[in-house]
Amino acid sequence: MFESLRELRKGVEIAVHEDISDNEQTVYRPYASTIASSASGTKTITDLTGKTNISDKVTYKGFTPGGTYRATATLYKTNGTQIMNDGKPVTNSVTFTPKESNGTIKVPLTFKTDSLSAGEAVVIFENIYDVATDEEISKGVQFKDIEIVRHNDLKNKDQTLKVEPYIPKTGGETSPVMVIGLLILCSAAGPLALALRVKRGAKCRAPQRSRRKPDGNSLSSFLKRRRQACNSRVWRNWSP
Repeated sequence: MFESLRELRKGVEIAVHEDISDNEQTVYRPYASTIASSASGTKTITDLTGKTNISDKVTYKGFTPGGTYRATATLYKTNGTQIMNDGKPVTNSVTFTPKESNGTIKVPLTFKTDSLSAGEAVVIFENIYDVATDEEISKGVQFKDIEIVRHNDLKNKDQTLKVEPYIPKTGGETSPVMVIGLLILCSAAGPLALALRVKRGAKCRAPQRSRRKPDGNSLSSFLKRRRQACNSRVWRNWSP
């Protein structure tokens, strides 16, 4: 704001204050943008069996550091029906005092989802107020809370969450765990087949012995030939 002081009778300018960078003469217009999301950070509500948590992230600019503000979030269906829990509106307020002009806060909402159906959508209305503190009221500066931001648009995509219940997938698709299990079974099939072949091929005929009583050397030779015959029989019967 520029200021000029003139003497009326003479029409002479006696003081002027025209500094575009003077914070004392600057009036900031409060601004805020909002984005709704589920507890997992998505734009969908998947649990329709109990309670769910969502939140509205408020990014504000031009707020007065040290001032007191209140952000209030209220939940509606996109057809304009206000969502109720136990006969009360689903709403929550967060009062905050910014340390700087620009910043962010989150307004959480926890509610029962039994009134929602698949295919519907919900939208969060956000209203932000400049709160009249006791000190401001006593000094006559501000006597009531003043609404400075209003986001009440049923078609606002940033404030909308879709209702898409989670449905476990069955049949048709093979999970990674199943694939890994099949690979393990296949890798074990080769050694298992070999073991079975060895077991079946272990019964083999011994080489024909001489009718005469064997001495130590001939007995050792006989056992050696028996092992060779068994091994030869096993490998002939095995196939991968």
